[in-house]
Amino acid sequence: MRNPIQYNTDRLILMACQSIDERGYISKARAQKEEIESTFDHAIGLYNSDFNTEVEEVTNGVKEICAKVLEWSFTLQHLEKELCEYEKKVSELCWSPTVGIDDAHYVISAPAAYANYTRSKKAEKKEAPQEKAASGQTSDSSHVGRQDQRLTMEVTITQKKRYEGPLGKGLSFLFTDAQNNQFGWLTFFPTPAEDWKEGETCTIAGTVKGHRTTDGVKITVLSRVRRK
Repeated sequence: MRNPIQYNTDRLILMACQSIDERGYISKARAQKEEIESTFDHAIGLYNSDFNTEVEEVTNGVKEICAKVLEWSFTLQHLEKELCEYEKKVSELCWSPTVGIDDAHYVISAPAAYANYTRSKKAEKKEAPQEKAASGQTSDSSHVGRQDQRLTMEVTITQKKRYEGPLGKGLSFLFTDAQNNQFGWLTFFPTPAEDWKEGETCTIAGTVKGHRTTDGVKITVLSRVRRK
């Protein structure tokens, strides 16, 4: 019988970050071999035990890691390379409001995948020449607002891309305001945004989901975007 429980995704990622911060990442294979609790089981336990209370033990550092994991998962959607099935799942599930038990392992493993990503990027920076610095590329874009803040602003639709992944089909948008600040948004069909045109200027309202930086460009990630 399938487990009908739906887990709040943001909280599940936070519990996974908390578990890894306390114990390191423990795969199910290692847990079985060493007869210890896996990160998956430990994170689910933290989630269930503290679901109705504030988790005082969660430090600001852990919360910052959680935010960075979300930013990284959004960044995956805008990479030029073709994503593997795991990356597709993570990029969508981390931004889904809830996940079931069958998909929870993707969300719980995301902090460890993000850690591997940051280690590989650091290694690349040591080996590769600083091409961007040499070219003088800069961006005027700044991060806007705080998490969960509702923003209303006039923007230009600078990019509209079709998106297709394990959770369905949708659209990925990039907006730019008058100060050259950039905003990203992913929405799934059916959506009124299907009629929005690249190059249009319009007023939108959206909730700040997080902030990310890609190739030196600061992007404010939005959710629940509506056109005024």
